Amino acid sequence: MAKRRVIDKRRAKKLARERMDILFGLAREVFASEPELARRYVVLARRIGSRCNVRLTPGDKLSVCRNCNALLVPGVNCRVRTHARRVVVTCLDCGGVRRVPVTRERRGKLNKAPLVNTG
Repeated sequence: MAKRRVIDKRRAKKLARERMDILFGLAREVFASEPELARRYVVLARRIGSRCNVRLTPGDKLSVCRNCNALLVPGVNCRVRTHARRVVVTCLDCGGVRRVPVTRERRGKLNKAPLVNTG
């Protein structure tokens, strides 16, 4: 019985991820004409993710305001600035600020490519 529960959880998470991707896609499509509908899609996607314990992708996480759930589009409803090794994203709807650190990629990570035996 435990094995079936694990399979069901995996299926639920996969389905939740698909639905979240669909909702974020719809939010991006509709944003220009109906920003409130786009906000509703974002709220639904975040709610699905929290219920099924599925995280937002890094791209989706940066494109959503934490305070008002607005889809952030640079130049339209958010301001993006760089300041002291950080990217500062300000939502122009609610005034919420997000500071994202900018770090260089470490050399060790880039040089640790898997070895492939072609011989």
